[in-house]
Amino acid sequence: NISSLMDKETFDAYIKAGRIAAEARDYGKSLIKIGASLLEVTEKVEEKILSLGGEFAFPPQISLNDIAAHFCPDSDDKILFKDGDVAKIDVGVHINGCVGDTASTVVLSDDPKLKLLEEASRTALNDALKLVKPGVRISEIGRAIEHAIKSRGFTPVINLSGHGLNKYIIHDSPSIPNIDNGGDETLRDGQV
Repeated sequence: NISSLMDKETFDAYIKAGRIAAEARDYGKSLIKIGASLLEVTEKVEEKILSLGGEFAFPPQISLNDIAAHFCPDSDDKILFKDGDVAKIDVGVHINGCVGDTASTVVLSDDPKLKLLEEASRTALNDALKLVKPGVRISEIGRAIEHAIKSRGFTPVINLSGHGLNKYIIHDSPSIPNIDNGGDETLRDGQV
């Protein structure tokens, strides 16, 4: 629903940026296969964003294994995806400065523990999204994320968080922790 604090043009730009980012993310996920080049997948995601009419809010990123986020390959990168890799693809698109930012985890293994990790990340996001609305305490969202992760035997990443977006700003308040931080800050109408 459009907020009374945001004009329709801005709202529509956020929606378009988010849809393009999601489509490019899913396209990238489909390309992440054993033996594929990390650099080539990243470049194809870039091409997809541009072909859909988006601009980069930040370069597409694919982080592997113990690198939680924000990895960008060099132009001569030789990394190939291999069996057992846990890839995190992160895509940011902007339309007239309105940013859409989305990420997903891809497990290249049949290992049940790694599949459970993939499920934990997906469930944590979905449980958090069910709570998002004005007036909800951010700590409640963090609690839902923490529960989804810990109940599957994993530990949340503490120094990485979800976050707000703003025009031409890819990391804005509020910060959405992966744990219940006990805070009283609430989501407000008009935040992205």
